[in-house]
Amino acid sequence: KEYNPSNAVSPNPNINTGNAAGFLEGTHLDDTGNTTGVTHDITTMSLDADFSDMDGDFDNDLFMNSRDTTSRFHQNRYFENGGSVGSEGSGTRLYRDVTSMWGTNGLAGNSGSNYDADLNDMDNDNDTDFYGLNYNGALGDEWRTNNGTGAMSAASAVPSSGNDDNEMDWVDYDYDGDVDVYVSAFSASD
Repeated sequence: KEYNPSNAVSPNPNINTGNAAGFLEGTHLDDTGNTTGVTHDITTMSLDADFSDMDGDFDNDLFMNSRDTTSRFHQNRYFENGGSVGSEGSGTRLYRDVTSMWGTNGLAGNSGSNYDADLNDMDNDNDTDFYGLNYNGALGDEWRTNNGTGAMSAASAVPSSGNDDNEMDWVDYDYDGDVDVYVSAFSASD
């Protein structure tokens, strides 16, 4: 069964300001920076969605990667809602838009070339970090570390990453206990 306590049907990407969304607290406001649940922006034209526990509270949060609009972070509020997915009558929802709190240091911004991003624990400190393809300028990749609460550090450029990259996957390629990344390029060497 679809989770939609508001019974709102989203005519994405053209949602009017003030409309509710099925899984996010609050009402729609384009490019909102609100993190209290009063407003959200659900109009991200996502290329990819990744679920991971960004804030260390044992539920899966959501990152919606976008090339042509602002990428968004949505915090899972299951435990904050007292073990509930939320309901229309209570005003709670399962997710809250926290983009301006977690997508710090320009992470969620629209460069027009963001192609893919993925989440994994790159520094082995038991939280989820970020790797973005073509997030650093037009073609450079970047990585960011999580401070343990979901907020990301300033970007670090990935050396020799100036290809038009397309997709990435994580694997422990050399069996040393940490993750490695494989990047496939759109029009250059992988």
